[in-house]
Amino acid sequence: MAVTSVRLVAVAFDAHDPSVPAAFWAALLDRPVAVDADGVFLPGAGAQIGLRFDATEAEDLSRPNRVHLHLTSTDLDDQRAIVARRCDWAAASSESSPAARS
Repeated sequence: MAVTSVRLVAVAFDAHDPSVPAAFWAALLDRPVAVDADGVFLPGAGAQIGLRFDATEAEDLSRPNRVHLHLTSTDLDDQRAIVARRCDWAAASSESSPAARS
């Protein structure tokens, strides 16, 4: 019997507007964004897994995507950089929100 190896390339999520979660994860993970007709893909490198956000017209997306992603860093400086990117993204998002403009 032939042995076949399998490699997980990406985890996919449905979203009405895939650009929103893709922007969050791309900023947090400092990853490039690839847009195609079906959605947005954030490729992984090395041991990283890719993240895919597919556009959907489904009415009921009220149930959350139940997945828990563990983030790791290579060292303390890398961890600080990840946290800083998250804080920068949150600040930019809150400045552009309708509540911040009123």
